[in-house]
Amino acid sequence: MTMHATQMTRLGPVPGQTLLRWAGRILLLAWSGFWSWFNVASLLGEVAELGIGAWINHGLLAAVIVGTTILGLVRPRIGGALLLLLAAGLAIFFHGVTPFVGAILILPPACAGVLLLLTTPRPA
Repeated sequence: MTMHATQMTRLGPVPGQTLLRWAGRILLLAWSGFWSWFNVASLLGEVAELGIGAWINHGLLAAVIVGTTILGLVRPRIGGALLLLLAAGLAIFFHGVTPFVGAILILPPACAGVLLLLTTPRPA
């Protein structure tokens, strides 16, 4: 019988589970920090030209990123699922971008979501 990453051994958590959970959190914080900063800076730079459109484009995305990050840290199972949905939505919205932009925008929340889902213990 094989063990799933979220199962416990008789002596405690599966080895490496805590490390992977922290790796997911760190990846999530780094991704969220950069893209939140990027969106706020873009908002401040474009608010004179676009007005309310800048708030809708950049402010809304920054709020979604920060909200999903907080949820991922507080409730990892729900946040992990929402991170996968966010990554899918970003992949659909930014389907025509270069692979590099796709990799730095879409892969981190997807990887963090998978790590949070796999390493969070299931409720008893």
